Amino acid sequence: MSTRVRDVMSPDPITIDHGLSVLDAQRRMHQSGIRHLVVTGPGGVAGLISDRDIGVISLISGVNLEKTTVSIAATQNPYLVAPDDPLKPVVQKMVEDK
Repeated sequence: MSTRVRDVMSPDPITIDHGLSVLDAQRRMHQSGIRHLVVTGPGGVAGLISDRDIGVISLISGVNLEKTTVSIAATQNPYLVAPDDPLKPVVQKMVEDK
């Protein structure tokens, strides 16, 4: 049987609500020792935010990380797959889309 996404995924990824602040996201990443958070909204997964996203938005003059919501800084519409999807085409798609 071929390798499935569930064989390599984090079973319980750490999430953050889209309405919380970028500073909250930064703190959660630091406390958890991670570099990415799944952003959740009313319909489920709303995006992803990375430490790189936070670094970029923090360079914008006048941006207050405590008042800027995660939804502003996050990457919207991430590529989503099911745990039982075969891994090989998922990896191929990720490589193609960088």
